[in-house]
Amino acid sequence: MSATHRFIDSLISQVPELRPVLEEHLRDNDQLLPHVFMGDLTRFVVDLHAGAYQKTGAAEASLLQILKEILTALEAAMESGDEDVKELIAVSFLENLDPDSPNYKQLKSLFGEELLKQLAMYESI
Repeated sequence: MSATHRFIDSLISQVPELRPVLEEHLRDNDQLLPHVFMGDLTRFVVDLHAGAYQKTGAAEASLLQILKEILTALEAAMESGDEDVKELIAVSFLENLDPDSPNYKQLKSLFGEELLKQLAMYESI
């Protein structure tokens, strides 16, 4: 099993709320395609973030907690030093974020240092 597959397995274990995203991905593609899955994850994160701020109270807190768990796992993976995993996150998660979307800056404010550092490279292009 490749490092990117292990990372996705670990991500699903850490954030079980992502299992439906993975299951849909597997139905659509008949196999795990890590870079395509990370694009799916990007859309999920953006939608989750937008949804969290449309809720109040416990619903908002729950969605924000899931979002923070995902971003914490991505940050830890960026710190891990595995180049394949770092590339996966950079080119198939961060690069898929739309800097012109209305919630981009607010979502970005939740990123850790390594995600921000990598994202800054895309923003400067």
